[in-house]
Amino acid sequence: MSADIAWQVIRNNSAFLVKRKNIDKAFSTERFNLTKTNSRRYNGLVNNKAVAVEFVKRGVPQLVLKRSREQSKPASSLGVKPLNKTNGRRARVTVQKIVSGYRPSLAMVAQRKVSQLLRSLRPKRTTPHSKITAEELYFCRKTGRFCSPGLFSLQLPFRTGRRLLSTFSTSDYQPVIKQSKRIVPVPMNQIIEPRRQKLDNPDFHALFTSGFEKLRALFDDSGFEIRIAGGAVRDLLMGIRPADVDFASTATPTDMKELFEKSAIRMLHKRGEEHGTITCRIDDENFEITTLRVDKVCDGRRAEVEFTTEWQLDANRRDLTVNSLFLGLDGTVIDFFGGIDDIAAKRIRFVGDAEQRIQEDYLRILRYFRFFGRIADTNEHDPATIEAIKKNRDGLLGVSPERIWTELKRIVVGRRAPDVLDSMLSICELHPHLGLPPNADLQRFRRVYDAYGTQVEPMTMVATLCESPEQIADFHAKTKLSNVERIVGEMVVGERKAAEEAIAGGDDDWWHDRIVELDIRPGHETTKMSGRDRVLQLAMGALMDEKQLEALRAWQLPVFPVKGTDLMAVNVGAGPVMRATLQHLYQIWLKSRFTMAKDELLGHVDDAELKEIAPENRGKKRKNSTLHHRPQ
Repeated sequence: MSADIAWQVIRNNSAFLVKRKNIDKAFSTERFNLTKTNSRRYNGLVNNKAVAVEFVKRGVPQLVLKRSREQSKPASSLGVKPLNKTNGRRARVTVQKIVSGYRPSLAMVAQRKVSQLLRSLRPKRTTPHSKITAEELYFCRKTGRFCSPGLFSLQLPFRTGRRLLSTFSTSDYQPVIKQSKRIVPVPMNQIIEPRRQKLDNPDFHALFTSGFEKLRALFDDSGFEIRIAGGAVRDLLMGIRPADVDFASTATPTDMKELFEKSAIRMLHKRGEEHGTITCRIDDENFEITTLRVDKVCDGRRAEVEFTTEWQLDANRRDLTVNSLFLGLDGTVIDFFGGIDDIAAKRIRFVGDAEQRIQEDYLRILRYFRFFGRIADTNEHDPATIEAIKKNRDGLLGVSPERIWTELKRIVVGRRAPDVLDSMLSICELHPHLGLPPNADLQRFRRVYDAYGTQVEPMTMVATLCESPEQIADFHAKTKLSNVERIVGEMVVGERKAAEEAIAGGDDDWWHDRIVELDIRPGHETTKMSGRDRVLQLAMGALMDEKQLEALRAWQLPVFPVKGTDLMAVNVGAGPVMRATLQHLYQIWLKSRFTMAKDELLGHVDDAELKEIAPENRGKKRKNSTLHHRPQ
């Protein structure tokens, strides 16, 4: 019987299979399965060549190989090689050499298995390692002697400290807010009687779709509370119809799963279950419900949560008072921390102590400014809040680039963006934490924002703050831009001066040529944003007036009439010769201001020596890539 047929027989019918709860993939306990996963590649029953790494007496590891030629002789069908249990490196090298010559695809897996076995032999340490901090390293480097561990805050293993000491420079030292798991939220010892206010407006009633009503009835019948939470409540109180609605409930994820499964309701995104979030789909509408939570331990980026049934505790873990509101499905707003008054006064405050809230997640610094621009009418900040932000701003150095850029994108094109950015950069000095230049041009930013507002892409607004492509590269290193965003930023900065001159001189042809170059030129680079859209972003960044901009939007893009098939019809060979010929004809068509027809252009195929025209760079460079003239 072939191995493939044997696998089809035993893949779901083996005594070695183990089904773990709530896991789709089965596991296997067979001896020669290095990963213990039920797969054709690692199965030790159907493969003639299989490897096992295991312990024998006295904790000595050994490597076992199946001898494919001795399958009918059990006594000699296995090859055994004892491994060194005291020298892990030597054991791994031995395994790598033997398995690479036996079955190379298992070499890395076998080495990992050896490492796991040897690691299990290490005695457990009863006392923690001594720690040395970055500040202590700085002190040691400056004084030339060691100091006792534990004097400062940012901790590293002591051995690591000694190893780094020889290369540690005082110019490299930059104190950073500690990212340890010692940030424990202050527990709520006081029961707060929430303020209740009735909400009755068309935007609220518009939420009650058929799916919404079914969800409401489902939770009412089961005895669990469910309320609208966070931003949707804030928007409704501000007279804005919410774009999306989040729900909070006293039901745990397990309760919700049982509830939805019993009612045959489809569930999506089960990966959010560990954070307490379940997404269900009712009548072609998604509903995201999160269990009430309380933060137990925070590290400045994320939190370990514990489920609760107390609405006050869940409200206490939220960042801002305007986001800590709940709305019962009967229209009652529940406010524990004065969010209703803050919305009425157009004021932004942190829930509780500002410094505590910021240290739980340093991204809340940017969230504060985003919602300040969205709600506040003046540029007056609470001095204590600004002081807390300045004190903890270095914590942003530990926040992921993607999260920083997600918030900053909303800020630079949001309401009152120039005033908000002025506070962030001039008052709180967040330049290095956001990757922005210290001499950011806030005046140009304000002029572009006042002219075009939300029509401009976030990256274009960031580019107005920068003066050189190097500053865009620094910003990219901090925020991890997409390729399109990086290209737009480099284009706005690199071509802004030429664009301003074209605007001042009324040179429409310059703009048309740039669009054609990016969208029509043979071999042009394709991106998710068209060349016209990129040129329009450049035009707005260079402050083109609205009338010219509309004319540029309405300009009809010409079509280059010659294609590769047309050149093949006149015996132009494929490859570099054809690409160079297309470039030659394109330049002639460009000089004619897009008026020459196909037949006219094909008459110029032999006008130039193609070997003088540099080909497009595509793929790997070829040796001896000199172009020769097309054969006659």
